[in-house]
Amino acid sequence: MRLLVLWCLGLQVVDCWTTYQLAGHYGWEGELNQWVVGFISQSVFHLIALKLFVVLPGLYIYSILWDDGEYEDYRHTWAVRIMFAFDAFATGLILHNVLMYRALLGA
Repeated sequence: MRLLVLWCLGLQVVDCWTTYQLAGHYGWEGELNQWVVGFISQSVFHLIALKLFVVLPGLYIYSILWDDGEYEDYRHTWAVRIMFAFDAFATGLILHNVLMYRALLGA
C-alpha cells in the first residue's frame, strides 16, 4: 500500500508541472484558487512550499494510522481509504489540467 504514497507524490509533481505550463500560456488568471494565486505566482518555490504544506500533514496522518501495533486494529484500513480518496480526487483535478494542456498544444 506504499504505492498510494508514491501515487500522491507523483500527482503533486505533475500538478506543479501542469500548473506552470498552463500559467505560462494563459497567465495566472486561470488559477481558480484565488486564495493562493498571489503567493504561488511569485516563484516555483512558493508553489512547492504550498504543496508540502498541504501534502505532508496528509502523509503524516496516513503514517500514524498505518503504524498500528495490534493485529485486530483497523487503522491501516482507514489510512488506505483516506489516502485513496485524496489521490482519486487529486487525479481528477490533475487530469483536467493535463487535458487543458493537451488542448493548448493542439490549438
